[in-house]
Amino acid sequence: MQAISTELLEKLKSLPEVERDQLIRAGIYEAALGRMQQLEREIEECKGRISSFETKYGMTFQEFESGLLQKDDALQVHEDYNDWFYWKQVLEEKNNFLPSFSYLIWHDAVGIA
Repeated sequence: MQAISTELLEKLKSLPEVERDQLIRAGIYEAALGRMQQLEREIEECKGRISSFETKYGMTFQEFESGLLQKDDALQVHEDYNDWFYWKQVLEEKNNFLPSFSYLIWHDAVGIA
């Protein structure tokens, strides 16, 4: 693997700077676009999971946490709380990543160096 990496770097270095820059920009653009689309699908999955808990309990997470969770000691309620909390955290994390990918795509699209 090391030989391939070294060979690849040498080939990149041998390209004219303009060609190398365009190749790198295109690669970053395609990778960022692909990852952003994947993140958007993952965000939709998170929203769906959260929505199923909201439908099941007829309330938001905040209402559940401050109301039903405090009153009901059933194991399933606490398991649902843990799962609901997990999906909310994952959603927040993935939403925080999106601006970085949007920036990479926009940055490349307008050709800012």
